[in-house]
Amino acid sequence: MTDVFAGKFCSNPWTYCEIYAGGGVYICCPAWNYNKHVGNIFYESFDEIWNSAQAQLFRAGILDGSFSACDHQKCPFIVSRSLPTIEQERHSWLAPIINDVLEHQRIVATKGPSVVKIGYDASCNLTCPSCRDDMILAKKAEQEKLNNIRDNFILPLLKDARVLVMSSDGDPFASNHYRDIMRITDETLPDLKLGICTNAVLLDERAWQDCHLEGRVTRVQVSIDAAKEETYKWVRRGGDFERLKRNLRFISEKRQTSNGFSGFDILFVVQACNYREMPDFVRLGQELNVDSVQFMLIDHWGRGMNASQYQRAKIWDRRHPEFGEFMDILRNDIFRSPIVQLGGVDALLREEFPPEIHVANGSIERVLD
Repeated sequence: MTDVFAGKFCSNPWTYCEIYAGGGVYICCPAWNYNKHVGNIFYESFDEIWNSAQAQLFRAGILDGSFSACDHQKCPFIVSRSLPTIEQERHSWLAPIINDVLEHQRIVATKGPSVVKIGYDASCNLTCPSCRDDMILAKKAEQEKLNNIRDNFILPLLKDARVLVMSSDGDPFASNHYRDIMRITDETLPDLKLGICTNAVLLDERAWQDCHLEGRVTRVQVSIDAAKEETYKWVRRGGDFERLKRNLRFISEKRQTSNGFSGFDILFVVQACNYREMPDFVRLGQELNVDSVQFMLIDHWGRGMNASQYQRAKIWDRRHPEFGEFMDILRNDIFRSPIVQLGGVDALLREEFPPEIHVANGSIERVLD
């Protein structure tokens, strides 16, 4: 065990799974573990996947303190040195699972995941340049395939889950499949809470009622990536900024009044076309009384942008001609606000600026816990 990881722990490999497009199952964010999946829902049963050889390898790396299956350059908890301690995990809401794991040094999980995040339906109402070239909506044949997966894999998978998060790809309110899951689980799994990751253009009062969300939502995270309408039209192609703002106010009101609604976050993927709006984005969060304003560095997902476009977007690359201006933006005192979570940007701050201005890092998966 290295000094960096001494006394540290990550519960994800025992308590979390994420299902991506194509059916790959991950026990952490794919970007943080070299994009290694532990199985595929279209070819294996969940029992085979959940305790596969790859899953056990991930768990072993946590238990021996090496975190060997994790990408030490991309995991925001490793980069920002904010991994929870073993004692913190022993006293978290996952304590019964974690205490059993630590006592018996289990690399085989005895229960299903507590948090499930799904993103295998890429249907979306937007065509953001960083994500896709054209509109993606599941057609009839694909809908039938998705419904089969819902009945034979997803619903059984949720038997031990406390939180279902949707969606890591596309938008849950643009997907008929995800809307069905929200309605069905209201009847079949009444104790299951929902975490919503959305662009929020379709999340209004009507959608809230149609998907039976009242009293069931634990957190809403809205990806926006802009503070001004003209920038929003570029980064969120097909979106309606005025409609978005109305829906953000609706969500903010629900956050203040709805039972069990524990968090409202707005998200901003930092790139060359929007970094100057970061301070205004924090102000937007303050106006909406959000729980956090989260910044993430743009990544290349192999869809949407080509390699050349990605290089131009990487404002955080020291070779970028506007990198210096980006660093100047980050000197703004507004980033000291307690609601700001700088994610991977924190590593840049640690290298460029004195430690006293650092801001604590956060992530979707940990926040949703």
